[in-house]
Amino acid sequence: MLLKPHARALSSLRLPLSLIALFLCLICTETVARPATPANVIQSPLASPDTDPPGITAPAAFQNSRPALWSPDVQHTGATLHSACNLGITSVTVTPSPAARDESVTITARVENMGLLSCAAGQVLEYYFSTNSVISTFDFLVGTGTTTKSLNLGSAQDVSISFTPKDQGVIPDTYWVGVRIVSENEFLAAENTLTIGPSTTCDIDVLSLSASPNPAFDHEDITITASVINYGATC
Repeated sequence: MLLKPHARALSSLRLPLSLIALFLCLICTETVARPATPANVIQSPLASPDTDPPGITAPAAFQNSRPALWSPDVQHTGATLHSACNLGITSVTVTPSPAARDESVTITARVENMGLLSCAAGQVLEYYFSTNSVISTFDFLVGTGTTTKSLNLGSAQDVSISFTPKDQGVIPDTYWVGVRIVSENEFLAAENTLTIGPSTTCDIDVLSLSASPNPAFDHEDITITASVINYGATC
């Protein structure tokens, strides 16, 4: 039986029509890859990746920031940026080290703003000596300092104090140096320690006083005994 001419033509088009249908199906199911968010872009955790605009671009200096110094407001490469003023201490240095008891010592703390808003000048820092690496307000307070300028995001200021251990009643020993930002109630202890050595000159200090008898009557002789120590050169 012979096919009519137009039926024969339709039969010859079956294979091309199948290929066209497959091609159209591939077009319908094709997935367009979405470009990855750059590593230095801060994306709000509440933002929708399909509709919301990119976040704030952070300075490269914050790529390796310590997570403990950040507060959970805006996510950024595993750490977070505080949405307000947020001061942190990034380093503490002591010079000279070691030092003599009658020698001037300078402690310098670097204060950095890690928040998105500016920090006003006048932030108070407290400097402590401790006989162990755990610094607290129960340790020996050797002095205070203040920031003298406002600090924007990523900006820092070195704040220093100078003192003589002898004048502060500090005896020769090895101490950990700690600095506290009062407004943040945050401490940072230096990895290095400061050794206070003997004074370069005669340095007599009174250790204790006692009186005997105690109590005493008005007609009795009283003996007062002082225990002294030399923290310096030979007297």
